[in-house]
This record gives sequence, structure tokens and C-alpha cells, in this order.
Amino acid sequence: MTRRSRSIRRAGERGQVVIMGAAMLIAVIAAAALAIDLGANASVRAQLQGVADAAAFAGARYLPELAASGTCSPVPSDIAAAAACNLVTANLAGSGQAASAQTTWSVSSAGTSIQIVVAASAPSLFAGVLGIKTTRISAVSTARNTPIATGPPALLFAGDAACSGIGITIRVNNSTATDNGAFMQSNGALNISLNQGTFGPTTYGGPNHCPASIASTNNNSATFNGSQTPTFDATSHAFPLTYSQASICAQPGATNGTNLTVTSGSTGIYCATGTITGGGATFASGAAGLTLIAAQINLSAGTITLTPFYQGLLLLQTGAASTLTLGGNVVSITGVIDVPSGTVSVTGANNTINGFVEAKDINIQGILSLTGTGPPTGGAQANSIDYTQ
Repeated sequence: MTRRSRSIRRAGERGQVVIMGAAMLIAVIAAAALAIDLGANASVRAQLQGVADAAAFAGARYLPELAASGTCSPVPSDIAAAAACNLVTANLAGSGQAASAQTTWSVSSAGTSIQIVVAASAPSLFAGVLGIKTTRISAVSTARNTPIATGPPALLFAGDAACSGIGITIRVNNSTATDNGAFMQSNGALNISLNQGTFGPTTYGGPNHCPASIASTNNNSATFNGSQTPTFDATSHAFPLTYSQASICAQPGATNGTNLTVTSGSTGIYCATGTITGGGATFASGAAGLTLIAAQINLSAGTITLTPFYQGLLLLQTGAASTLTLGGNVVSITGVIDVPSGTVSVTGANNTINGFVEAKDINIQGILSLTGTGPPTGGAQANSIDYTQ
């Protein structure tokens, strides 16, 4: 081999080394850029997951609500969704993802869980070489609110602490009253007059030490959780349930007005700033149920049969010092009746209550069949909030 040919061969080998070195350098740079992209994406995903988890947990605290879905822009009227959306905004404020973030929410058909999906863009280094400037990343979290029974279900709650008030008054002339062992609680007076009655745990008195009057025409045969005397309780308890009128009346399909007339067979949510009126020989809610909210609710019929439409709520009367009267020959109620500033008066000859009644004062007369389904032990309901994914 000549000196010239050896020189040409060495030059070719040096060229190959340069090319291979350049290729390896590109591969190393690409791997480093890919690693940076993956690490950045993982960091953004972890941030979004934390935000989604916190938002779902915040929203679940306000369940149950009607099934619904939407985005967080604008902030929804649903209380649970609004709480979740506001938390997402607060947690992403000032971050690099705030401008590109989009959040969607959905409440399950049962109304007891809420899913939050948070999506945002992360800048790309490696993919940017290929013209992909950002990568879209999302995180999903679902939280549910599960009531945990801590005692017998509540039947009646009266918030009036004045001893001159009605408190809880049950008068069943020459007849009987029975319940399912449910809880009755009065922050003030308790007046029961009947032939015979079997009740669950019952408290009275409140901070003013109001008395209890128990009168039986059958040798004191009224019993309270197996005892012939109810239990004195000096505590002034808060109302077990509270409802957001604005949120309920903003639900899709709700009918809103000043004064409304509701006919027998109606279903859905009806909200009036004034009075809701209904009546006739028979007044009954439709198969899907009925929820009425007004300053004053007037229902008058020979037979009244009511079941709820919105999350167990039947009647919410908001007027101050008002009386909600349900009278007639037969009154059959399933669901929650809430009159926080007034009196509930059930005066049907034959009354069946399957639900929970809370009011400032409660007056019930007639033959009674009572089944409590309210929060356990008059409001001592616990709720478990956990993640389902």
C-alpha cells in the first residue's frame, strides 16, 4: 500500500468518527430534552392532581345535589360545583398553568359524588423541536359524600326555646300514635296528649328549662324509648338541616314567580317570593315528586298526598312567623318539611308522616303513623367524604 492511499484512508476514518460523534451528541441532547419534558409534565400532572383532589373534596362537602355537569367558566350556581371551581382558581392563581387551565365538573345521578377534571398546557422542549410547543395534561378526581348513621333517625325538631311557645305538641284524642323509634327534639316545650303512644328517644327543655306535659287517658301508657318520661336536655340545638333557596330555585326546570298556583299531579320545583297555593278535593304530587319553596305555602284539600322531587325536600316555607297548615281527612307526607321561622300544623284526621319535620314550632293532631327519616339523633349526623378514584 502506498503512502498516499494510507493517508486517504486515515482521513476517511476521521470523517466517520466526526459524523458518529455528532449523531451521538444529538441523541444525548434529545434524550436530555425528553427527560426534561417528561419531568416537567410529571410535575404539572402532580400539581393538577393535587388541585383536582382538593376541589373534589371541597365540592363533596355540599352534596347531595341534583345531577348536573358543566364547566367552571363562569362559576356555576350549584353550591358543590361552585366550591370546587373556586378552589381550583385559588390554587392555580399565579402558576404557569392558570392561563391555560380548563375545569369541568359533574355530579352523579344519585347526587352523592362529584367529579372534577382539570386540564392545562405544559411547555415542551423536546417536542418543540418537532413543532409541538405545548403538551395538554389533565387530572381527574372524584369524591363522594356518604352519610353515616350515629343514632336513630330524626322525626321532629322544634327550635323554639321560649317556654310559652308551642314547641312540639301532639294531640291525639282517644286514639294512638306510634313511630319507628325515631328521635324527637324540642329546644323548649313538649306537650303530648293521647290515649296511647309509643315514641323513640325524645328530649325537651332547652336553656330555659321548659317543662314537658305528658297526658294519657290510658294510665300513662305513653312511652319514650321504653321510658314513661322523655329526657330533659338544657342545650339549644341548631336546626339539623339547612337548605339554600337560591341554589334549589336555580336548578334546571324550576318554576319561579311571585305567587304561584300548583295543581294536583304537578311535579318539579316551584319557587315563589310570595305565596304558593294548591288544593281541591284531592291534592297529590305527580309520580316524580314535588318541591315547593315560598314565603307562604297554602295547601287545602280533603286528601293530601305528597312526595319530594329535590333531594328529599318537600316543603320549605321561609316567611317569618308564618304557619304552614296541612289539614283534611287524610294527610300522607313523605319527605322533609322545613319552616325555620314559623309553625308546622298537621291537622288531618288520619296522618301519615314518613320523613322529617323541622320548624320553630310543631303542632300535630289526629291519628298518627310516624316514621322518621331525618338526620340521626336530631342532627348528630356524620358524613364520610372519600375519593373514588
